[in-house]
Amino acid sequence: MAVGRTIRRRRTLVAAGGTAVILLGAVVLMTRRDPATSTVDEPAVESTAPPVPLSTTTVAAGPTAGDLTQWALDYTGGGGGEPSGAPIRIGIGQTSTGLGAISAVAELAADYVNEELGGVHGRPLELSVCTFGTFEQNRACAEALAADPEVAVVISPVEPSFTAGLGDLPSLTTLTARPEATNGERAYHPSLGAELRAAAGAVGRLVERPRPKVLVAASIGGEPYVAPVEAVLPDAEVIPIATAANGDRFAQLLRDRNATDADAIILLAPPSDVGCQAIADGITELQIDPVVVTVFCKPEFEGFYYVDPWVNPDAPNLETGEATALAELEERGYRFDPVADPGGFRIGDFAYVLTAVKILNGLPESDLDRATIGEALESFTGPAMLWGPQDCSQRSVVSAGLSCATEVNVYRTVNGRLVSIDPIPVSPSGE
Repeated sequence: MAVGRTIRRRRTLVAAGGTAVILLGAVVLMTRRDPATSTVDEPAVESTAPPVPLSTTTVAAGPTAGDLTQWALDYTGGGGGEPSGAPIRIGIGQTSTGLGAISAVAELAADYVNEELGGVHGRPLELSVCTFGTFEQNRACAEALAADPEVAVVISPVEPSFTAGLGDLPSLTTLTARPEATNGERAYHPSLGAELRAAAGAVGRLVERPRPKVLVAASIGGEPYVAPVEAVLPDAEVIPIATAANGDRFAQLLRDRNATDADAIILLAPPSDVGCQAIADGITELQIDPVVVTVFCKPEFEGFYYVDPWVNPDAPNLETGEATALAELEERGYRFDPVADPGGFRIGDFAYVLTAVKILNGLPESDLDRATIGEALESFTGPAMLWGPQDCSQRSVVSAGLSCATEVNVYRTVNGRLVSIDPIPVSPSGE
């Protein structure tokens, strides 16, 4: 918990075109999630779904503040104490709203690094924040960051007009984009990345049939996602289908596609999408019991499986940094709400900041030039805070999170609680 005084420096740089670059005292770091240590005892399940190999280890209740801080010191390589000297800066590129608005939680992470972890190499960490606007403003803001020799690395979503102005300044992406967003480079939308492969892997583990019938449901239709699922499940019959506005409509879609006997449904839907509830209602109407594996639905549907919601508030994991992130953010006024943020994106912002610190502290202070930092980012194999082991070697965009994960957690809602099954290995290639 918070000890010592807050070190936060605020400055504003004005880039060409009038774009403001706000400097906030901050810090960075990252860790891994090991699902085998983050579960609860298996409760009774009233379901005909296939049995799930649940983990058996229970996280010790109530780690002390010292436990949480010691984990962070060990993970980041921080020395503790009060940082001093010239700051090391992390650039933040962000959207003004939505999943890409990362600076509020990132600032809290920076405070934590400075207050309790000793900064970066004993020097205070600061954030330099750019909020995206027009293409011209985005590039000007990136160029202002690149011109500041104290900015070591940038954390941001993929925004081509921003990244184009970074020059040799290395960057770590929080949310990857569809390939067309980066002129065909190998960047990936989350639902086309590790999560989708993990969902297919979960189906392969949970459905005990040699040729399962698998529906891939998405609001835009499942056609774009068939090939990645078939790559993981080459013997499956994969049927694309659209989500629906209500259960009656979804039940009719299954009848129309002769798919009421589906063994599994992979549902790709944002948390606010009505398709999550519609599928649950349609399954009830048809009185069928397929395995349902979801990406990003709120973890409130009994019996559904969830691909790595990142944060399990029922049993926060000390070893992956999950418990530290939840406790330290709450200490600083941010309380995780799994209904408002079911994917844990805001907790992920804390983790990205802690990732950068781990990588920077892992280099000799004399080698904190941009070329060396860039090489360290590209070769980073984790474990990444919350996300585990990493492999970005076959990607043009380095994203030390789910998109580069080599294994992904899968949870199930049982009696209103999230329980974990073993992590699903995924190919890092993105194929």
